[in-house]
Amino acid sequence: MYRSVYNYKGKDIGALPVRAGEQFTFIEQHDANWWKMRSQTGSVGLVPACYLEPIHNDMVRESLRRIFEETFVCSHVLLECC
Repeated sequence: MYRSVYNYKGKDIGALPVRAGEQFTFIEQHDANWWKMRSQTGSVGLVPACYLEPIHNDMVRESLRRIFEETFVCSHVLLECC
């Protein structure tokens, strides 16, 4: 898995527009500068390789932990309000 570091409008034919923080699955290396990627929504296209960084398991765990905590805190606040 990879995450985009920057926004890219993707105006070139075959290019995939991306937003910073979006996650992708590597499909193949098109050339040294462009990688064919699949977004979380299933869109496929070329992304500048220098716009991507690998996501390590510890980074994924930390993201999931934050999502869980935010969900738990929001649920807890809603229960207290009702």
